[in-house]
Amino acid sequence: MDVLSQLRFYYYNNNFDSSDFNLAQSLSLAQKLKLKLFEAGIMSSQAYHFSWSNYPKALELSLQSLKIAEDPASEKKYLELTGRPYTGN
Repeated sequence: MDVLSQLRFYYYNNNFDSSDFNLAQSLSLAQKLKLKLFEAGIMSSQAYHFSWSNYPKALELSLQSLKIAEDPASEKKYLELTGRPYTGN
């Protein structure tokens, strides 16, 4: 997951197609592993990319990302993975 994330940042401003490919791979992996906060972060990055070429798609991804990030269950799963205590409701 971290390797794909690093590749995404490397290609971010240099090669749109490669960055888009790495974002799609990262999103797929985050969804398979049920890592919701990672999924939200990747969708946010995709939204930034699409904001230059497809604003409606960028807005859709941003709203999906926000919905995931606002869900307390997403945070709980992340905290469980990192070994930190969950103090929310």
